[in-house]
Amino acid sequence: MIGTISPSLGNLEFLRVLDLNKLEGPIPASFQHLHKLNKLYLHNNLLSGRIPSSIFDHMTALSEIILSVNQISGGIPLTVGKLVSLETLDFSSNHFSGAIPMTIGSLNNLTYLDLSINHFSGGIPITIGSLNNLIHLDLSVNQISGSIPSSIGKLSKLEIIHLNENRLGGSIPSSFSKLISLRYCQMSDNKLTGSIPSSIGELPVLQELLINDNMLTGNIQYIITMKLYYYCRK
Repeated sequence: MIGTISPSLGNLEFLRVLDLNKLEGPIPASFQHLHKLNKLYLHNNLLSGRIPSSIFDHMTALSEIILSVNQISGGIPLTVGKLVSLETLDFSSNHFSGAIPMTIGSLNNLTYLDLSINHFSGGIPITIGSLNNLIHLDLSVNQISGSIPSSIGKLSKLEIIHLNENRLGGSIPSSFSKLISLRYCQMSDNKLTGSIPSSIGELPVLQELLINDNMLTGNIQYIITMKLYYYCRK
């Protein structure tokens, strides 16, 4: 399919999978009528404009939405919290801006969240700690500021967290010691301060820790004794 997305696709009420390429222009608001849609793949296109605020109102069957590598702008609609079946959300490599909505914490089935390489600002929503099934979290290369919420420590299934190249400040939460499944952690190129919590040394499966280019202080000897790849240059 080449060209723009036809609004008439919204009439396909029994459609379950939609995978389109070589497209440009906006995502039509008529997609809100795709009540049975399970997978939406619109990555690697030239889609632009905002996501219509009503589009997620009735798409409760959606389990995967991948919009990566487009030119979509504006904020994520607050109605994203209605996608209660969602397991994968990938909006990476776009022009999204504004704050990450608090309603994202309602996505209890989410395992993969990638909002990297955008223009998101504001803080990491505290509600992110409600994503009990989250395995992969990538918020890197944005303009996110404020402190890392301690609620992240509730994500006991989290294996990958990328927060690098943002404007995050404050200290690394001691609640990181509860991330018992964490394997890869990138928090480099921020404004993190304080000492590196010794609780990081208690993470049983951590393999990679990148915390360089921050303003961290203190002793790292306990990290050196761990069997992981680390880089913590100031």
